Amino acid sequence: MTAEDFKLKYQTECGLRQNVEADINGLRPLLDQLTLARSDLEMQYESLKEELICLKKNHEETMRGLISQTGHGDVSVEVNATPGVNLKQRLDELRAEYEQLIERNRREVETWYESKVRREVNTSGQEITSVNHQVTELRREYQNLEIELQSQLSMIQSLQSNLEDTERRYNMQLQQIQCLINPVEAELASIRCEIENQNQEYQLLLGIKTRLEQEICQYRRLLEEGQQEIGSAGYGIGYSGGRRGSIGRISTGGGIIGGGVGIGSIGGGGSCTDIGGGGSQVCGGGISTSSPCYPQPVQPCKPGESKEEYKGGFASVNLLLPLPFSSSGDVPP
Repeated sequence: MTAEDFKLKYQTECGLRQNVEADINGLRPLLDQLTLARSDLEMQYESLKEELICLKKNHEETMRGLISQTGHGDVSVEVNATPGVNLKQRLDELRAEYEQLIERNRREVETWYESKVRREVNTSGQEITSVNHQVTELRREYQNLEIELQSQLSMIQSLQSNLEDTERRYNMQLQQIQCLINPVEAELASIRCEIENQNQEYQLLLGIKTRLEQEICQYRRLLEEGQQEIGSAGYGIGYSGGRRGSIGRISTGGGIIGGGVGIGSIGGGGSCTDIGGGGSQVCGGGISTSSPCYPQPVQPCKPGESKEEYKGGFASVNLLLPLPFSSSGDVPP
């Protein structure tokens, strides 16, 4: 047997001892009642004995008085009557009757006392039997409850160990997930920063695009105005599209020389490109986003060439137009 078994047995025996002590404490009031009843009966017996002694004394005194009266008298009386009663015999009969009465009372009292004691003992025995049966049942129930308690305690310990293992496992999983979440959050933050930067760049480029579209509209309007001015001066310039143009014909009074100017892309880069057969150039200017420039008025041409220059915030277009000659080689006025 293990220490736990001895401990359980010790606890069971302690419970039994406590139950027996409780039964004894419960029977002590009954014992006190029986003791009081016995004391009362003994007192009654003593009182009856004293009463008997008193009766005996009184009887003896009465007998002595009668004897003294009959033994020492000087009177002699003769009576012709029936013979008198023998007092001694009568007293003996009375004594016998009283003794019989006392003995009968004593026997009745003893019988009553014994019957009462037997009845109390039987009742107490039945109560003790029922109490013992209850104690046995309670002891059995206590043992069952003790066994159930031990099983519940073992189950609680196993559940606590399972709970600790589960918490430990989930804590490890949470740490692993947190380790995975941290770089993702960092990457998400960097992506957000990049998106914000791209959004800012997009807004900047959108503003640049808007300003470029405005500049292109201005250039288009200026080119149209230039065409009208050149047409009024005797030159014909055909402009088609938003970003490409061509000089179709240059006519003078003496003849027609065909030439062409192609206007390339308008933008930054700072490069010049010779296009066509008339020596025209398209020069790209630098882009300025902080302080946009606006077209300036047309400068006058130098002798021997026709030059149209339009300056804007994003491009500078120089149109070098060859002077048309007639068949005789004279310069027109």
